[in-house]
Amino acid sequence: MVMAGVIVDVRAEIGEAAVLWPGACISHDAHIGANTFVSPNATVCGFARIGAHSFIGAGAAVVDRGLVPEGCTIKMLTRWTQKAP
Repeated sequence: MVMAGVIVDVRAEIGEAAVLWPGACISHDAHIGANTFVSPNATVCGFARIGAHSFIGAGAAVVDRGLVPEGCTIKMLTRWTQKAP
């Protein structure tokens, strides 16, 4: 479910039953896994991958090419810098 006010950029993929709250920004070529919750004003930068069943807190940012493992919780206002190997 994509709420009003969400930005989903070109070639971004949103998994089944993912929920994106108002103000979330999903940049180009990012992937949001199934059953993932993206809180208000969270930012997922280009080419980032969010694993299924994850939670991205309000105002959090996942950097370019960031990798969030399946089932991970990212706290509010966190800057996630882990990248794929």
